[in-house]
Amino acid sequence: MCTTDPFGRRVTITPVLRTSLLLAAIAVAFAFALGLDQAHGRTAEAAAGHNITLRGKFPGSGWTGSLSRKLVRTRVIAFTVCAVWDQPASRPFNCTPAPGVRLPQGTELRLEQKPPGTGLRRPDSPGWGMLGISDEATMRIPLSNDVTGNRFGTVRFRVTLRRTSSGAILYRSNPLPLRWHR
Repeated sequence: MCTTDPFGRRVTITPVLRTSLLLAAIAVAFAFALGLDQAHGRTAEAAAGHNITLRGKFPGSGWTGSLSRKLVRTRVIAFTVCAVWDQPASRPFNCTPAPGVRLPQGTELRLEQKPPGTGLRRPDSPGWGMLGISDEATMRIPLSNDVTGNRFGTVRFRVTLRRTSSGAILYRSNPLPLRWHR
């Protein structure tokens, strides 16, 4: 087969080379699509329409996707984070799962923060500190500035759905940033 290159020159592509180029293009497209799923918190195994919704709130406020508060290091500043497995987008977030929703068998939800602060450091989550585990479809955990390290700056929370046996991540929640400011 004859074709022209980007500079207008005629080139001949043999059938073997053409097949190799086609396979390489398919492999690149597949890797790109898989990378997009990973970037959005999905793994190839778990991209079946499930989700983990993570929200936080300070006492007296509503559930929100990000938190910000003045840090007073000499006071305990309490807040709560909540994750719900398979929260319908059409339903307002109230930290309760839809009726009948259960985690897949052999899995657990794990709440983690970065930087680790006082969280448990685990080899399967480098850079993250584990704060809690749940085998239920919801996870509601009260926390404070002490748990986050009592430092100015941003702490990020996430919840992962993991295999109980291996700790492999099957799904990630949206990130929940908490900014402690002066």
